[in-house]
Amino acid sequence: MRRKNIFTVDYDTAGTLVVSSSPDFSGSGIKISESSGVVIDGASTVTYGDTIVYKVDVSNTGDMDAENIDVRISSLENLVLDPEENGDFVLSADSAVLKIDNLDAGQKESFYLAAHIDTGAENNSVINPELKISFWGSVASFKAPESIIKLYPSFVSSSVSIAARGGGGLYSGDVVDVNVSVKNTGDIEAENVIVKLVISNLFMLEQGQTSWEIAKLEKGQSASFQASLKIIEGIVKDTNAGVTLRVSSEGISEAEVGKSSVLVSGERPFTRGVIPIVALHGIEPDPHGNYEISTAAFDYLCGTLKAMGYKTITFADLLAYLDSGKRLPEKPVILTSDDGYYSIYAYAFPILQNYGYKMTVFLSTGYIGNSNEDRHLNEFDIGKSGIPVRPMLIWPEVAAMARYGIEFQSHSVTHSQIGDLSSDEVYFELAQSKADIESHLKRPCVFISWPFDNFSNSVIPLLPQVGYRGAIRYKGGVEDVRSMNIYAIKRVQIFSYTSTSSYAALMGLF
Repeated sequence: MRRKNIFTVDYDTAGTLVVSSSPDFSGSGIKISESSGVVIDGASTVTYGDTIVYKVDVSNTGDMDAENIDVRISSLENLVLDPEENGDFVLSADSAVLKIDNLDAGQKESFYLAAHIDTGAENNSVINPELKISFWGSVASFKAPESIIKLYPSFVSSSVSIAARGGGGLYSGDVVDVNVSVKNTGDIEAENVIVKLVISNLFMLEQGQTSWEIAKLEKGQSASFQASLKIIEGIVKDTNAGVTLRVSSEGISEAEVGKSSVLVSGERPFTRGVIPIVALHGIEPDPHGNYEISTAAFDYLCGTLKAMGYKTITFADLLAYLDSGKRLPEKPVILTSDDGYYSIYAYAFPILQNYGYKMTVFLSTGYIGNSNEDRHLNEFDIGKSGIPVRPMLIWPEVAAMARYGIEFQSHSVTHSQIGDLSSDEVYFELAQSKADIESHLKRPCVFISWPFDNFSNSVIPLLPQVGYRGAIRYKGGVEDVRSMNIYAIKRVQIFSYTSTSSYAALMGLF
C-alpha cells in the first residue's frame, strides 16, 4: 500500500475575504398588455381614440432583498394618462413613478399603466416608453415595444340619396337622380380617393358616371357628384331598387359608407277610369257566321293588347276594386266569351296562356256535360241562320282552365231570354246556374251576362236576393267605372266581320 505524504500549509491572515450578495432586476421589463390598435407588418399601429395598456414587471431575481425601489416610466410623449385609471403611479407631464418599499429576493410584482393616444399627436409619431428601476445607486433600463401613430381619413359621414323626378310612384322606365356627398371627417387629408356607386340590377346608367376620383380631400372637406339612373323595363311587382356608396383612399381599403333605395311599383295606378270589356263567342281555326272569330284574329287581339301595355283582369278583380280599392293595372282589359264553347278550351286557351292572359267565360250550365260521352252541342242556337253547330265545354275542361285563372260566371241554365220568363223561371235560371258553377269549381259566381242581351228591369231586384253582385250587357261600348251601372255593365262587341285594324279604336286603346 502506498503511503500518502504529510504536509503543512501556513495562511497569511493579514487579508480580508468578502462574499458579495445583491438584488438583481434584470428579469424585469415593460410590454404591451392590451392595445386597441392593430399590428401591421409586425409593428403596432395606433390612432386617435386608441388605448395602450402597458404591463410593468418588477422582478428581483437576485439573492438579496431590495428596499426603497424607484420605478419610473418616461418617454410618454403623445400619450395621455388618467390618474383614476393609474392609481399605482404618481403622474407628471412626462413620467409615471411608483415606489416599492421592499421586494424580497425572488419576488415579482406587476403593475399596469393605461395610456390614451393624445389627439394632438402627429402622424407617424413613435411611442416608445422607457422603464427605469433604481435601487442602491444602480439603474436597470428597459424599452417598451414601439407603437406608431397612424392617422387616417374617414368617410363614414358620406351619403348617397335617390330622388324621383316629379311626384307619385316609380315605375319601369322612369329616371331618378342620384346625389353623392363624400366627406372626409378623419384626422388627416385623403389622397387618391376613389368613389364608386354600386347600382342595383334594376337600374341602368342614364347620364353621368358611377365612379369618380379625387386627388386630394382635405380634413373636413366635402365633394359632391350626381348621376341619373333609369329603371329597367319589365318590373311586374313591387320591388326595392337601391344603390350603395363605396369609398377608398391611399392607405384606406374600400368600405361601404352609404346606401339608399326606392320602391319601384310593378303597376302604374289605374287612373283613367275606363275599361274595355270585350264580348266574344266561339274562337275557331275556320270560323263561320257572325259570332265566331278566327284563332288568328284572337291572337292579333291579344297581341295588340299586349303591345299597348294592357293586362287582363277578371270581374272579381273589378269587384274588389269597387268594394275595397284593390289596385288595378294601369291599363286593364276584360276578355269575355259567352255560352261555353269547346273552342275556348281547344283554341283560345293556348293563346291566352302564350300571352299570360286571363278570360271570363259565361256558362250556360245546362249545356256543360260531365264527360266527353255526354258532351252537348249548342242546342239553343241550332237551326238559326248563320250559326254553326258547335260542341260545348265539359266540366273537367272548365276545371282545368279555372286552375289556370280563367274566370267562370253565369249565362243562365238554358240560355233563355230572361225578359220573357216568369219570376219563378228567372229565379231558377239565376240560382241554378250559380249553384252549378260554385259546386263544380268551389269558387263564387256573382255575375251573370244576359243571354241574347235580353232582360227585364223587373228581374234586377232578384239579383242581390240570389247572391249576384252584377250583370253584363252584350253591347254598349267601352265602360267607364266612374259612371258604371253594375247591373248593366257595357261590353265592346267583336264579330267575325270586324276588321282587326279597327280593334284598337273600337276598344279605345291608347
